[in-house]
Amino acid sequence: MKRIFFIILVLILLITTGCNTELDSKYSEILADYENAAIEFQHLDITFNRYIEKTNDIAINPENLISTNIIKMNKNNEPISIDLKNIDEDQLKELKENSSNINKTSYEVSYKISKPYYFNDKNSAYVFAIRQNIDTFLGKRYTFKKVENNWKIANIDEKSSKTKSEKDAVINTDIDFHRYKDKEINYDKSFSDIIN
Repeated sequence: MKRIFFIILVLILLITTGCNTELDSKYSEILADYENAAIEFQHLDITFNRYIEKTNDIAINPENLISTNIIKMNKNNEPISIDLKNIDEDQLKELKENSSNINKTSYEVSYKISKPYYFNDKNSAYVFAIRQNIDTFLGKRYTFKKVENNWKIANIDEKSSKTKSEKDAVINTDIDFHRYKDKEINYDKSFSDIIN
């Protein structure tokens, strides 16, 4: 009887810890794939429809995770807002060529990322990321949710400042990128993207 109880206990532990390691083994790849697609879209390298195609399997409602508007200067040097949702590849190429405020050089963006911090239900988790190699601070808190046995990005909260200091942040100042639930956040992984 003790042996059966022990076997059942071991199976329960394997099943419950297996849920966590599933995201533990995939989250850095999911984040790298998402950020690559988001950066390509923000730098006018892919259309909005292509961004959706690239992120649909790794994000819940990816259209809600990114701004589709850019600011472009018109001929009178006045800012105008352009919605990128319905722009095709040819229009996108022309827009990029005629935009002085779109970066056209290649550079690398690196992120330090934390392990997943699971919610009590084990079907949701936060992953924290801090961008490096840039003159500004950018922190992101990704909310992952388990949907039909697949982990997907459900939300992204950002905190940014125009200096390297997090304390100068102007949005989402309540997000702490150093501590979560009174424990220090360890950034033990990283990923990089080359921006063209």
